[in-house]
Amino acid sequence: MIELNKIYNMNTFEMLKQIDDESVDLMICDPDYNVGIKYNGKSYTTSFDKYISDYISLASEAHRILKPTGSAIFINYDKNNSYLRCMYLDRAFHEVVNYVWIYATNTGFSPNKLPTAHRSLLHARKSKSSVMYKDSIAENYKNPTDKRVRKLMKSGSKRQDALFLAIL
Repeated sequence: MIELNKIYNMNTFEMLKQIDDESVDLMICDPDYNVGIKYNGKSYTTSFDKYISDYISLASEAHRILKPTGSAIFINYDKNNSYLRCMYLDRAFHEVVNYVWIYATNTGFSPNKLPTAHRSLLHARKSKSSVMYKDSIAENYKNPTDKRVRKLMKSGSKRQDALFLAIL
């Protein structure tokens, strides 16, 4: 039995097996992105096909443990999330929305391509009744001089929708 407010050092899939069906409100999945490369002195030898198969298994477990009102967030490179979405999420979940998390700290190291300074975040809602607490994570408007934003602010709105998961 998994206890709340406790840290576990164990295989993710073994831990997920211990979680009851439809008992979780939100699951955030942020697996290792590196597939078949050497990075920071470590070799990642998993094949892409095996990686995607495991990623789909993770998403399937997320679907199993989520309450009907629950959601899962999958953070990864665009390519990995595209495969996950096409091969599983769009068929299993009620709705999947793609967000982009941009961060300026990734300088990159390849002489042949630009750095990947963003990640794809797939927000998979289990059902139409899935709950989103966006007011808890959205930031104030960054462009208050835009006429559409001025209109929203005049009507009492103080938050923007675009900064989903600003807490990451």
